[in-house]
Order: sequence, then C-alpha cells, then structure tokens
Amino acid sequence: GRVVIVGAAGTVLRATDGGATAGSFTSIGDNLVSEDLRSVAYLSGDAWIVGGDSGVLVSLSGTAPTLVAAP
Repeated sequence: GRVVIVGAAGTVLRATDGGATAGSFTSIGDNLVSEDLRSVAYLSGDAWIVGGDSGVLVSLSGTAPTLVAAP
C-alpha cells in the first residue's frame, strides 16, 4: 500500500511499500507550496487530499501533486 506523510514547508513524502522501510519514502511536490502541511486524507484509488496552514489544499493523484487552493 501507499503511505503519505506531510510536514513543514510543504514537505510531502510518499512510500509505495506501506512504509515498511524508511528508505522507501521519496519526496514529491518539491517547491509546490511553502506553507506547513498538517493533515492528509485518503480519498480513493490513488487520490489523496492534503491540508495546511492558511487553508492550502494539495491533491495527490498519480505521480505528481497539484495545488487546488491557496490563500
């Protein structure tokens, strides 16, 4: 399964092995947003939504994140 982790300064990490090994996490969406990301929710299939400071929303579907809304 996939695991997504979000954090400071727009950090988004994804693992495709369920997070079984620390080395399996890769950074995606570098420089997409500068706000801290605070939550992530699974939608369906390969779709995730990420929320952060000031209401920023990032959609993760496929291989690249997309900025949905920003203040």
